[in-house]
Amino acid sequence: MNKRMLLVSFSVAILCGVGFGTVLNIEGVSAKKEKIRPEAKMRDYRSAETNEKLDESWKKSIGKFGLNSSLQLTKGINSINANLEKSITGSEYTFVDYADHQHIWGNFENHIEQNSFLDALRAAMTNHNIGDYEPILLVNQDVTQTIMLFERENGKSVKIVLSSKIGNEGKEWFIDGPVEEK
Repeated sequence: MNKRMLLVSFSVAILCGVGFGTVLNIEGVSAKKEKIRPEAKMRDYRSAETNEKLDESWKKSIGKFGLNSSLQLTKGINSINANLEKSITGSEYTFVDYADHQHIWGNFENHIEQNSFLDALRAAMTNHNIGDYEPILLVNQDVTQTIMLFERENGKSVKIVLSSKIGNEGKEWFIDGPVEEK
């Protein structure tokens, strides 16, 4: 019986030590990582090469759907900087990198509208396949419509329009119309 108690006690001590050591290790790792600030843009954390590829992809998609004339892209891709605070001159839309879509939420009245927007984004992303480029979001000034554009691996571009309507609990977001591919 004493051998059994000794073995159980020893096993518990080892498991507690391993668990405690793991917790310390996880704490140490997370303390060393730089936390991304809420106002940070994903563009600042990607390589210049990746940003250039995305900028070129977004420019192609905007051109394929004829949005460049309505957006007055006179300065070319340099105007597309995925910065919510800086719209293109004369444009009705602000460009937001899909990875930065959380910056749009500050424009919503409540968490219900935020959740509705996220649900609509998730539904739109079901059309995004492995190998496709990251989307760009074009958000209108009153934040009632968002156009998602991305380029497929095969070179075709996809356009998905998200719109909002006033529902029982405030603004509700949905995919507005068919998914277009050119």
